Amino acid sequence: PWNELSDDEKEIAAESLQYSGKTWNSYGVAEIESKGWDELTPLQQSDAIRLGLYERTWDCFQNHYHSKRWISLEGEVRDAFRVLGWDENGWAANFRPPSYENKWGRLSEMEQTFANRICYFEDNWPGQAEEVKAENKTDASVAGDGVFDEDGTEVETGGNEEQDTSETGEKGNQIDSGSSESNTPSGTQEENSGSKWVSPAVPATLLMTAFGAWL
Repeated sequence: PWNELSDDEKEIAAESLQYSGKTWNSYGVAEIESKGWDELTPLQQSDAIRLGLYERTWDCFQNHYHSKRWISLEGEVRDAFRVLGWDENGWAANFRPPSYENKWGRLSEMEQTFANRICYFEDNWPGQAEEVKAENKTDASVAGDGVFDEDGTEVETGGNEEQDTSETGEKGNQIDSGSSESNTPSGTQEENSGSKWVSPAVPATLLMTAFGAWL
């Protein structure tokens, strides 16, 4: 996670590799990950090494070999992609097979084993990551407790909170007022939270009807 990197590591990742906290934590989002090791500049390679990433680990963990031509893939790597549904034509067209839409738990044991060979695991499997994002968005829309960005991170919105508070307060005062009216003889004055008010002479049936509408 980004927050576990030291300040120096964050600076290295942000400069030549152009990572941010968002792209570092979200697999496959950073533009730099579309490049294989051989496509990185000498400075980018040097900075990647300082972060503990070398040619083998970069091509596997960051790029998952997608920058390579099908014919240049090593035999066991090509076999892994075949098990997951790739073929040469689909690879050339960058047509992602249906298995990538499944959550990790829905993959067969064989698919999981071969996915491991190309550095995919439960936490970075494409279908799993997209499912988590969808769940975060759904939870946000149901809860209605704020605005969430596309990664499911809550964004503070002071204006909405203030509006909601004012509306709640207004409704609360009206409910309290209605409740007090129903229990106070007409024409009398009572103290309600330090303020004076006069109960109008309204038939009890109408008061009950109005109060019921608020409920």
